[in-house]
Amino acid sequence: MREIKFRAWHKALGRCLTDIEMNAYEAPFINGELCFPTNVELMQYTGLKDKNGKEIYEGDVLKFRKDTFRVIWLEAFGHWDSSYIVKKSKITHLFPHEWNNAEVIGNIYESKDLLKEGKDAEVSSTVADGGQNRD
Repeated sequence: MREIKFRAWHKALGRCLTDIEMNAYEAPFINGELCFPTNVELMQYTGLKDKNGKEIYEGDVLKFRKDTFRVIWLEAFGHWDSSYIVKKSKITHLFPHEWNNAEVIGNIYESKDLLKEGKDAEVSSTVADGGQNRD
């Protein structure tokens, strides 16, 4: 069974917090204190780890070879995916089953400089070559 856990970007503190508990009202308890959802951005654990064993969360930035990706949840399809931030190779897509070969190099809140390196592309659920094009 997949482990369900979260981390949160606390807007006022300007940092990620990991001691998160959820309740039935979707208001997180962070470090034992109730925190209103307007103060935080929750990021769910994907259940996957990178090549160094680091847990991968929604909003993480992954480096795979020469390319950089952002981890996203595709609500319409009900699954984790990634979108390009920087594309420098012929790789057409980085599928979640490949994330264990990538490296978490930051997240969209703490590493805004990584997002400025390139233009975030639209996610395409249909990949012509099935993601087999690897250089």
